[in-house]
Amino acid sequence: MDELLETAQRRGLVVELKDDLGERNGEYEDGVIRINTRRLAATQRITLAHELGHAWHGHTACNHDARRAARQEREADAHAAMLLVEEAAYRQAEATFSEAGIGAVAAELGVPNRFVERMREIEGGAFGGWPPLCEGQPPDEKPVDDVVEQSRQLVAAVTDAMVDAIAFEAEWLNDPRAGDGRKAQAIMDRFGVNEARHYQRVVAALRSPSAWAAHPQACAILKARMETRSRVRRRTA
Repeated sequence: MDELLETAQRRGLVVELKDDLGERNGEYEDGVIRINTRRLAATQRITLAHELGHAWHGHTACNHDARRAARQEREADAHAAMLLVEEAAYRQAEATFSEAGIGAVAAELGVPNRFVERMREIEGGAFGGWPPLCEGQPPDEKPVDDVVEQSRQLVAAVTDAMVDAIAFEAEWLNDPRAGDGRKAQAIMDRFGVNEARHYQRVVAALRSPSAWAAHPQACAILKARMETRSRVRRRTA
């Protein structure tokens, strides 16, 4: 919470702790963030990060435009997710807990399920992708044009890597050699990583619209196989 308060101060925002916000967890208006102190500390922290997102994007009230309001909420949640969770921590949580469901990933990271949904979209390149600065933390000043271009290039590189991972899997879908160790060696030869790291990339790729657009049949088969293995593990656990 203290780090978020310091971030608000650096950004020139005022944070007011209020006990008269009724059912609202918090709100942002004209450079002022108000947080409901009647909520649990964890909720206050998440709310502050969310309202920092509204402030970052310069959002204004749009009570009569549901589509715009929904877009603003998604943008604020994405910004909050990047403030609260480092990129590396998110990927580790997905690699370890994703098969147990989105709730397990969210619980590991200490954020709501919807924040994990936003992080999955960020991983696929939405909202500009993970910022190249501050190891997953949005910079305190909006990036200049050259940094924006660098971010786009990084997102493109990640997307290309995910598409390439699916292309590789498509080549091996029905190859009888997949189980005798030769596929593992092929992964190392092509990507320079072990099987575990490769399959983490495949899991991420299956959430990428670009990968589905490039290899729809392979993505569908891989997704079905992963879901089947997950069901079998749950039955035998």
